[in-house]
Amino acid sequence: MEIVASYNTDVGIRKKINQDSICLQMIEQNGYTITMAVVCDGMGGLEQGEIASATLIHSFTQWFDQRLPKLCESGLTFEQVQEDWKSLVLQTNELLIQYGKQQGKKLGTTVTAVFICDEYGMFVLHVGDCRLYELKQYIRQMTEDQTFVELQVKKGLITREQAREDPRQNIILQCVGDSSQIDLDMKLYPIKRDCTYVLCSDGFRHKISEEEIYTHLRPLELSTQNSIDQNIKYLVELCKERKEQDNISVIVIRTL
Repeated sequence: MEIVASYNTDVGIRKKINQDSICLQMIEQNGYTITMAVVCDGMGGLEQGEIASATLIHSFTQWFDQRLPKLCESGLTFEQVQEDWKSLVLQTNELLIQYGKQQGKKLGTTVTAVFICDEYGMFVLHVGDCRLYELKQYIRQMTEDQTFVELQVKKGLITREQAREDPRQNIILQCVGDSSQIDLDMKLYPIKRDCTYVLCSDGFRHKISEEEIYTHLRPLELSTQNSIDQNIKYLVELCKERKEQDNISVIVIRTL
């Protein structure tokens, strides 16, 4: 399976600091293509969100560069990736909590991360309200927002339509760095050919619809690296034209 991927992160039109942090890494190991993509959104309501998101990204990239090659040599399994990533997030969470105590600050970050090993599958780790979408003949949200408004929808207290306009939609129930208790959402999915996977911070999806995401990032529109880059840039600029106030980040992975 061939994989083509790209990304874009933008500070946006209002904030002076980009509190989003992202990484996209790919290697060839034992005849397989391995891809890791991570989007972290530093909490704007807390202090030094950019430090929290960058610290977690550093933990993932360090794992990819130092730990993954050893796993590939000994026999890579998704169970081992899950165990490693759980430990990675919990250790980073404790590091951020201790740093916050020393600095007299509270800081945190959301995260959505995927690990893809060719045709074997895709492991997903998710905390907060960054999202992962799957686009084929449809668009499907693969992660569930860990937010107050999403909880109200699940309880039947408000409708999905009301949730889109609810002023409380930015209230996050889970993040890394703010509490010793984290609800890690971890799942394994089959990886599909001729498909697009989109990871994004919430700033990417506030002002554009899922229909617009699908129109510009569906597999049919992304036949080359250049088309991926152009369509990502178009949607980021569209967010800014519509006065999105947050940082904007997106990673697009196209399987062939």
